[in-house]
Amino acid sequence: MTSRERVLAALNHQEPDRVPIDLGGMRSTGIMAIAYNRLKKRLAMRGDDAHVYDVVQQLAQPEESILRFAQADVVDLGRAFRTDPEDWQDWTLPDGSGAKLPAGVKLRREPEGHYLDAEDGTVIGAMPKGALYLSQ
Repeated sequence: MTSRERVLAALNHQEPDRVPIDLGGMRSTGIMAIAYNRLKKRLAMRGDDAHVYDVVQQLAQPEESILRFAQADVVDLGRAFRTDPEDWQDWTLPDGSGAKLPAGVKLRREPEGHYLDAEDGTVIGAMPKGALYLSQ
């Protein structure tokens, strides 16, 4: 079966040849950037630092090589956006591993936590130090 046939069969309550696999096809099936970097290291797979498309949840956009390895049947349509290197900026994850954030994101670290700023500098989001996945 093709991935499309597999997913459609499952959605239609029919038995596919195997369970469809979804790795990051939507935010609920995503993988956190730290875990993603560790998975790539464990598998000895090279490539870019994790591209964090969901900054709040710190979800990585899996690369094609990882999707092939996982035999993923579903992909996020958001992959069609931010396809150029200048669409991303360097960032360091709490475990010290590298990541890329969307270029327009204004995320800053302060001793008391992390802040997400609007273009004019207005704080539009904050996570205090010790928050589950941003703590150092």
